[in-house]
Amino acid sequence: MKILIATPASRNSTRGNRVTANRYSALLVKAGFHVVTVDSRNLTEISQSGYDVLIALHAGHSSAAIRSFRIANPKAAVVVVITGTDINRDLNRSPESYVHKKVTRSLSLADRIVVLQPLAATRIPRKWRNKVAVVHQSCSPLEKLPAKYKNRFSVVVSGHLRAVKDPFRAVLAARMLPESSKIHVTQIGRPLTAGMKQRAEQLVASELRYSFRNSLTHRKAVLEMARSDLLVNASSQEGAPMAVIEAIVNGVPVLLSRIDAHVGLVGSRYSGLFEFGDTKGLASLMLRAENDRKFYDRLCRQCEAIKPQFEPVLELRLWRKLLNELR
Repeated sequence: MKILIATPASRNSTRGNRVTANRYSALLVKAGFHVVTVDSRNLTEISQSGYDVLIALHAGHSSAAIRSFRIANPKAAVVVVITGTDINRDLNRSPESYVHKKVTRSLSLADRIVVLQPLAATRIPRKWRNKVAVVHQSCSPLEKLPAKYKNRFSVVVSGHLRAVKDPFRAVLAARMLPESSKIHVTQIGRPLTAGMKQRAEQLVASELRYSFRNSLTHRKAVLEMARSDLLVNASSQEGAPMAVIEAIVNGVPVLLSRIDAHVGLVGSRYSGLFEFGDTKGLASLMLRAENDRKFYDRLCRQCEAIKPQFEPVLELRLWRKLLNELR
């Protein structure tokens, strides 16, 4: 089976869609599939015939690619992987808007629609839900976990700095902690605007509890995460954040804003959920995790219980099943 993966992120991009496309490629190549990965804006490549399946990331941004592939490969199958932007923004626009029409056209052309966490399936219009498959993203744990930081309780925030991520919520929460707390917040990620960069630098200068690590390699970012005691993701919108999965797989419990993407990963009864934008609520959870060993251990047990759903062997099994159904 010859598979074409199309992503709207360029070859050297560190954005989530490119990272996901590269991971899918490595996973499927290892399983014996022939895989080519291209920029979904490269319609010349996408219009080539001879492929059996297109896996397109982002229904909206890859809409033209999906249409071009369908024309060039009328007997081939199309799998559309839904992103956070598709679910949280573009499907909520007016049905008459150009962007909404692009997303729904992609969904209508798809043979299968892949969502990355189960609550996303409920956001797909009913007439296409029979096409939906839930395929959790996966990762392998580090071969050797690094030693934890000494003399501090380390909280890490990982991801590119942009407004939708609410990236500074954890450090704002740390401001509310008592002087006796040993919590320190480390921010990992590249600022996507000059304003985000300036804000991070201002916080470094004013907050003793805050460090900013700009643009670490992926491996260094995971190592920093694994050294920490907690990961915080305070986003207003997500698809299925890989940083959360990587933390759980490497034994780091998480505190998460109560949004569909997070609840879909950890469940509604997870003890480490807080309302989006609730600085005081996050501060309370951070302090409790630091000082209440029973609470911290409960977070660890809950994360350990859901870790099997993020194993690469399971993700590959689900992709094999989906692709075999398309033969």
